[in-house]
Amino acid sequence: GKNVYLETIEDEEDLTVEKLTALGKKHKLDRVIIEYNGMWMLNKLYEALPENWQIFQQMMFADANTFFAYNQNMRSLMVDKLMNCEMVVLTRTPASIDKDEVHKIVRGCSRRAQISYDYPDGHVEYDEIEDPLPFDMNADIIDVADEDYAVWYRDLSDEMDVWNGKAVRFKGIV
Repeated sequence: GKNVYLETIEDEEDLTVEKLTALGKKHKLDRVIIEYNGMWMLNKLYEALPENWQIFQQMMFADANTFFAYNQNMRSLMVDKLMNCEMVVLTRTPASIDKDEVHKIVRGCSRRAQISYDYPDGHVEYDEIEDPLPFDMNADIIDVADEDYAVWYRDLSDEMDVWNGKAVRFKGIV
């Protein structure tokens, strides 16, 4: 489109606040979509973002045929990309993919990321595997960590009878 500009940064050392600021001024940018090099750590990008730029959404796209091999052989790069993403899209998904294993890998890095499977025939499926609760329901006092508060609150709202009589510890403001 007439208001879309494509810029490429080939070398990691060229990814700087000054470079991104200059590109923003050059094109009078309203919003930016970044397709990031998966071999570069995301911290480099975070450090290079100009002060007035905010990340709205972070997604990870991966070829489903190489997802497990990358996870096995380049785990630190996978964790880096999965930790803060909100959506994982596996492209070229074969019918035989082990969705339980994909779910386990993604949940090991992020409890909030949604997972979708994009199949070669064009249809898309979303991960609907139920996550276990992130706290011990059999403990005398159930400790709810800050990052698990929303999960606890949702479960409390959906399953009030299960929580009846339980002792729960969480941080709150009264």
